[in-house]
Parts: sequence; C-alpha cells; structure tokens
Amino acid sequence: MYKKFLISSVIVFFGLVLLSGKTMAMEEKSFEDGTLVKIKGQKVIYLLEEGVKRPFANSDTYKTYGYSWYEIKTVKEEDVANYQTGPEIKTPTVQITADKLFIRKWPLRFSKILFTAQKNETYEIVDMMGS
Repeated sequence: MYKKFLISSVIVFFGLVLLSGKTMAMEEKSFEDGTLVKIKGQKVIYLLEEGVKRPFANSDTYKTYGYSWYEIKTVKEEDVANYQTGPEIKTPTVQITADKLFIRKWPLRFSKILFTAQKNETYEIVDMMGS
C-alpha cells in the first residue's frame, strides 16, 4: 500500500510539474514601453509602447530619431502577437514660420548659405543633434 501511494504521489507531482511548465510556456511575453524589436526573418523595426507595436517607415526614419542599431531585440512573431499594430512612425517634419530662413553649410552665422527656405514650406528632418 505504501508503494502504491508513493508511485501515485510521484505521478501527481510530475503531472503538476509538466502542467505548470506548459502554463508558463503559454504566458504572453511582455516588454517595457520603448523597447525596439524586429521579428525574426522580417526587416521591419517596431517600437513597443502601451500595448501597441508601431513600425518605423524605413531605416532612415529610425536613424533620424537617434536610435542605435544595438538597441533592437530580435523576437519571434508569437512574442509580439498580443501587441496591436499601431500607426507608422514617419520621418519628422518642420514647417518654416519665418519669412525666409537661410540654410547654411555649418551652424555658424558666416557659413556658406546653401539655399533659402521660404515661409510655410515643409521639410523632413534628416538628423537631430542636441535640443
């Protein structure tokens, strides 16, 4: 009788261990807001925030925001399956509000003027430095 009890206890124990392992494997993976991911086998980079994965329009847009390529985590598609796809992250733009704006080669007053931007024209920002 003791032997039967011992065997059934071992079976129940291993059954519970297997069941808990399966439950843990089925748990959804979550990431901190601001995590950058790329799904294995795909080229699109996503920014995860508030339960939404937002794709970057392209690699230039990604670089414009100042992110490092080393920040990207490669994940399986099922790891981000619980995230809805949100709006695409596009390259930021700026609208000129001055009557005219001299675009110079260097950020110095006497630097060569490359061209003049006019009021209400819109330009894509290709790089950001500082504030």
